[in-house]
Amino acid sequence: MRLSLYLAYPMLLFVFVNSELRFNVSSFVNVILDLRKFYSAATVIFTHPSDKYGDYGDLRITHLVHTCSIMLGRHYVVTLNVHFKKIHKSLRYHHKIVQPLAIVIMPSYDGFLEFMEATKTYEMSFPVWIVLFLYTPGNNTHDYCHNPVGNPFNLAFDTQMLVICHDDEILREWYSVKGETTKVFNLAKWVDNKGFIPLTKLSLYDRKKDMEGVVLRAVTVKDESVSPNHTKNYIAGLYGKVLDELTYSLNFTLQVVSEVHEHGMWNRKNQTWSGVMGEIVSGYADFAIADMSMTSLRVRYVDFTLPLIISRNSLYIKEPGICGVKWFGYFQTFHSRTWIATLTLIALIPLLLCFMKICRGSRNISDLISDNFIYTWGIFCQQALIGTLLLRVLASNESFSLKLLRLMKKESELPVTLIDGFTQICNDRKLAYLVLNALKKSVEMRIPCKLSSVRTERIDNLGMVLSKGNPYTGVINYHLQKFLDNGILMRLRDTRFLTESVESKAYQPVSAVNIVPILSILCMDLNLTSMMHMWSREFSRQRVITVTMTFVNLLSEYNEYRKIVRPLFVIILNSKESINEFASVTKSIRPISFPIWLILFLQDPEHALEAQCKHPTYNIFNVNFNTIMLVFCYGQPILTEWYAISDNRTRTFELATWSPDSGLFLRTRKSLYGRRSDLFGEVVRVASVYNAKNFILLKMNESMKAKELLPLIEEDGFKQICEEKKVAFYTTEVLKNAVHEHCKTVFIETGKSDSIAMILRKESPYTGILNYHIRRFLDNGVMSRLKEEYLSTTNPPKVRLTQVGLRGIAPLLAMVAGGIVLGIFILMLEKAYYVFKSRRKIGLTKKRQSDRVARKPRGRNSKVNVKLPPFYNTNYYGRPIGYWP
Repeated sequence: MRLSLYLAYPMLLFVFVNSELRFNVSSFVNVILDLRKFYSAATVIFTHPSDKYGDYGDLRITHLVHTCSIMLGRHYVVTLNVHFKKIHKSLRYHHKIVQPLAIVIMPSYDGFLEFMEATKTYEMSFPVWIVLFLYTPGNNTHDYCHNPVGNPFNLAFDTQMLVICHDDEILREWYSVKGETTKVFNLAKWVDNKGFIPLTKLSLYDRKKDMEGVVLRAVTVKDESVSPNHTKNYIAGLYGKVLDELTYSLNFTLQVVSEVHEHGMWNRKNQTWSGVMGEIVSGYADFAIADMSMTSLRVRYVDFTLPLIISRNSLYIKEPGICGVKWFGYFQTFHSRTWIATLTLIALIPLLLCFMKICRGSRNISDLISDNFIYTWGIFCQQALIGTLLLRVLASNESFSLKLLRLMKKESELPVTLIDGFTQICNDRKLAYLVLNALKKSVEMRIPCKLSSVRTERIDNLGMVLSKGNPYTGVINYHLQKFLDNGILMRLRDTRFLTESVESKAYQPVSAVNIVPILSILCMDLNLTSMMHMWSREFSRQRVITVTMTFVNLLSEYNEYRKIVRPLFVIILNSKESINEFASVTKSIRPISFPIWLILFLQDPEHALEAQCKHPTYNIFNVNFNTIMLVFCYGQPILTEWYAISDNRTRTFELATWSPDSGLFLRTRKSLYGRRSDLFGEVVRVASVYNAKNFILLKMNESMKAKELLPLIEEDGFKQICEEKKVAFYTTEVLKNAVHEHCKTVFIETGKSDSIAMILRKESPYTGILNYHIRRFLDNGVMSRLKEEYLSTTNPPKVRLTQVGLRGIAPLLAMVAGGIVLGIFILMLEKAYYVFKSRRKIGLTKKRQSDRVARKPRGRNSKVNVKLPPFYNTNYYGRPIGYWP
């Protein structure tokens, strides 16, 4: 076993050295990360050939893949390592994960042949490929990297494959147009210390804009000719011109191989499609020219282009004429006896309601009788007429809801063409036609009658259809997007394909009598509009953003304004109707105290508003205690503040005085809550909390004692931990200091800080004033005094200090004595070891000196060899320094 390990070490060292010398792994990983980010890929798949080692493959490649996987893992990138023979197993993730990045490593020509065999049945458009040719072709081998023959890797038009040849600095892009040959495009060049430098600025589909005359088999609906001169159909003309632009830009042709009568419906029994969808799904055609709606069911079987038409569906019915109204239709709802009973109830119920309200003393008799009669009569008049409309749609266009199928006519009676549907509803008043607004507009001049529409919430996207997984879907959508960005498609929609000019329509002149109501409304509101316009201009000069809206818009957009900084709402009231309207709006606004309100009562000659402004009745504008509402009465220089408590009474306070010379002058120096310090005996309901839980207690629930054994107060908790040994008490330090302790306790910090305070209901009007006075308590030192008085132990327990005996310090003395003995023993061992080492060294030195003297020849005139004793080893007595005699 040990011998095999010794033999494996040189092999692994050889693999490591060779892989590092021939390949810069760090640079390669950086390139992978850049390409992964550029193509928005997720997983990185390493694939390479297998050899005689079986699943392990070439050890050099295995080491390279392993090193790259570790470095990519540091960037949180998931990697996968597969062989060419098992790469087909990765197809189970097709359409389930984000497009991966596949790194193909081919170290030899045999690996090239193995990868070519593996790609014959593989969906090459699934991942983004990076192919590495790590070998130089021999003399008898063709250079497939620089000059590929045919289509060795089964590439498609939408395949994204980057190829790096051995000892080459050019990054090439491979793809195939018709599947027979391979197109090569020089994409980038490698420069040391700079990485890959792009050689082109063209995008992916700008580089692949030439489809080399590919013939796409097309299927169309017989009613929709693809000729641009076919002006009788809006869809046909629009689609025809768009296809002309696409075929010219991309250099491909369309061959109509089939014309069907319908768009296609799904047969649940046979699990098949009919019409255009059936031709595409069966593979008989590649392209569909029809106004196909994008539905979730169709997207499963075909690919859609970008929508050419986006429009809303509407239900169209024939507009009823004056003579066509069923004046007696309401009476056909009930039988004559039922109507007699109904009319009797209509006559008696208002009188009964009037009598009940008179007894309560509200309003006068005439108003009560008229109002109750109108209310009762309105209940019966709001009933619907008898009869039901039948629904019609274009045959097999699936632009309707399944819930409407019960109203649908038989499939054989549905209109085949667009204009046939409008003709049918003009001939039959009980028919409704569900169709796109854009399609109805395209044939509006040919509709033989006037129509009324009912708007639906369904919006349809109409586009062209390609077969599922078609390689040309991406490039077609790219150029359609360019048409949208350049305005070409918008121009085709709006101008070119209107069947007739709208100017040919005959309009009746409008007389002055018909516009009198409009002119009167404009004249009445001219003064108010001019004033608001002048205000807006002045605020704009002061760099203040202004918005003008009605009360209805205020109600609908109030929640949106709550997302910004507190605004100032200026309300202009010039009549009793406006006061009532604003009062009804304030009933639905929650919270009313969010903005600052400035109410302006303007002069109204017909309706005097002075009483409502100076002496408001009840709580007309539904203000709260913390509402900031400032009121200006017309002709009065005083700015009044309105607020209310809960007694449904508006309280006023004269806040400031206005003059054109000095501006706004405050009449008091008190703050907001200083002016509202009196709550007039308001009763506030209080709730006390005795048992509560937090997230730490929930985690400790497993170790919690039984509920009946838990302490009710803080003092009981400390008493339990003093009486029982295996009990811990979870509480705050403030409450711990406020109770008596029966024994000494220690604590463990949990890291959680609690803020103990009182709570109020959400958006309570009294939150502000309570916080205001609590802040005053803090500033004046009242709160600190209260804490010292109530949150500190008033009678701390007496602590008895006793003398410490010998038994109390016996463990400490034993530890000190043991340490001393152990230290002496270690010191003796060190001294013995040092003496032994010193003596051994002295013996070796003397032996060497004696050997030198024996070997040295004696001469006549030999000099005296004076030798000093070693300074650090021995002294003049021949003993080492530090030796104990």
